[in-house]
Amino acid sequence: MGECLKPIGGQEDKTDGIKLNADGSAESVNSATLLYKSWETDGKSLTLAGTSIGNGVSSVFTAAYQIEELSENKLALKIDQNILTYTKAN
Repeated sequence: MGECLKPIGGQEDKTDGIKLNADGSAESVNSATLLYKSWETDGKSLTLAGTSIGNGVSSVFTAAYQIEELSENKLALKIDQNILTYTKAN
């Protein structure tokens, strides 16, 4: 899938995102608080696992997103009522 980036809210000149590697591992891009470790998909949803770090406390998480759109240049994920739109960097 490659590297997917989105603008950071309130800082539209900066981006963060996810790098989805072919081996199922995942990496955070420009984020020190969400450390992605792995991903998997069934074609309809994307599940990300990792560690969330905030205020000196770490917690392991798994989050499942509905894939709203997947194209050569765009990835849109829905969780609850929120849609996160990423642009593919590579």
